[in-house]
Amino acid sequence: MKDRFLYIYYFSLILVLALYTNMSSSPNVVIRFGYLAALVLPLVKRTELFPAVIICALGIAKNTFAYPLMPTDMYYYVILALLFAIMALSRRDFLTGTNPLFFIALVYVAFNDIAMQGELSQMSIVFFVSILFFMCMEGQEDDIGIQILPFSFILISLVISYWVLFCPEAQVNSYNKTGEMEQRGWADPNYLSAILGMGLVVAVRDLFIGSNKRLYTSVLLLTVLGSSIAMLALASRGVILSVIIAVVTLLVLSKTENRTKVIAIALAALFIWFLYTNQYIDFVMSRFEESDGTGSNRTLIWYSKLSDFFALDNPFCWIFGVGQSEGVKLGLSFGKAIHGMSTHNDFLSILIYYGLIGVFIFFSILTYLFKMCSKEDRPPIIALLVYLLMCSMTIEPLAHGNFVYWGGLFYIVMLARQSQAMELIDEGEEEYVYEDEGQD
Repeated sequence: MKDRFLYIYYFSLILVLALYTNMSSSPNVVIRFGYLAALVLPLVKRTELFPAVIICALGIAKNTFAYPLMPTDMYYYVILALLFAIMALSRRDFLTGTNPLFFIALVYVAFNDIAMQGELSQMSIVFFVSILFFMCMEGQEDDIGIQILPFSFILISLVISYWVLFCPEAQVNSYNKTGEMEQRGWADPNYLSAILGMGLVVAVRDLFIGSNKRLYTSVLLLTVLGSSIAMLALASRGVILSVIIAVVTLLVLSKTENRTKVIAIALAALFIWFLYTNQYIDFVMSRFEESDGTGSNRTLIWYSKLSDFFALDNPFCWIFGVGQSEGVKLGLSFGKAIHGMSTHNDFLSILIYYGLIGVFIFFSILTYLFKMCSKEDRPPIIALLVYLLMCSMTIEPLAHGNFVYWGGLFYIVMLARQSQAMELIDEGEEEYVYEDEGQD
């Protein structure tokens, strides 16, 4: 009963956050911090819920087209996460079991930031918050904390879909006088689409698992439908392709019943037929048709960035990188920017910012995630990783420390940790049964 009241309470707070779309003036500082207090105070005795609540609320607040109803500066959340991690660990008689690889990565990235540019990057800050999130949920992998994590991404996608499709102030496409569709929006449509896609893939994963709760199933279907249409409105070709590949991966690898897979394919076909009857599919097709083979100049940017990077005379830079502040200045020979230019690729960004060592650490974490989960639980983890890494081919969700995407990586790690914990429990039970039989 208490949990049900808590869910209703937080759903109401998120609803208020979604419906606050004032674009004329920022809310009073007392209101903003009052809202934050309303978010975190009920969690003092439920620290395992802290990551899910913050990922959801901050994910929405940082992506609103209006003034946010809560603070979005990450330094506040570093302090909050540290306090909640301390409270969580003080109630348990063991230290955090977070893999040392994550601490090594954090120390390396933070040291690189300070040495190369004299300040911590957003990536270092969000990385630290993620590790504190692990501590908040330490020993709670099979608890309610991880069970509500997917709902955080589903709610974020639902809210952004609502803004994209139904808020006049946030309309992201329109027909001009010549009858052609033109793209516009309150933020980079590629990043907004990637957030929508994350919620969509999580929703599909939960649909495949199956639920006996009709209300939750309805929410999942609504998320898939709303996110799909909103993504088409935003018309990010790379994200749409990433979603398709991730869902197909989940469909192929999942051990879901064939009947469920057939229903999923039939619904997808019906949805595609529906799209051909409206303007969204025309918009996306026009975006593909106008492509010049360079991915909106991305391949030219990659070539320019890498050429300038490897043209550096100091091999030290190849090993340790040049830092973010200097990294964005590379490739300006491409002629599209004066002060700096995004790499549009996480892998290249990590190489340029943090060098070959950074790339090695990054791929070590990915390999660790794959190895730590059992074979039965790998399909959803692989699908989510495929989605995140596919998006990383055209944007930089991780290298620039975008909070929601790091939240997605945190969710993947927690799924892997839960899988590992359940596998150890199963092995322990099998050993116990074996010993029991031996005694008989």
